[in-house]
Amino acid sequence: MDELASLQESAREMALERFRIIQPHLEHDRSLSLIARTTKIPYRTIHRWLTRYRRFGLAALARKAREDRGKRRALSPRLMQVAEALALEVPPLPVAAIYRRICQIAKDTAPITAPTSPRNISNKSLRI
Repeated sequence: MDELASLQESAREMALERFRIIQPHLEHDRSLSLIARTTKIPYRTIHRWLTRYRRFGLAALARKAREDRGKRRALSPRLMQVAEALALEVPPLPVAAIYRRICQIAKDTAPITAPTSPRNISNKSLRI
């Protein structure tokens, strides 16, 4: 319960709203597929909430804060040019290979996260 109390108000409200959605299944054995249809939430999402609730309790239904919050998540213009050049190579390189090469180049600069490189390359509408 301490974990729930330590959450921000909005996160606590989200956890309670998600609990209200899975509550009919927990208390009245209502099927998850029926709950998914009536709430128009994908079955897999509701199942994931149920699993989290059973394993970790009510606080697990709250959305987690980003681990990289406040950190730089964009490529520098120099690294972006390198990524663009790598993406245009023939034969095309896989995104993972482009990411590994950019990481090798970036060792002397700020570290980048795995989602950064593919997102930036995709945003430039490059074929990868």
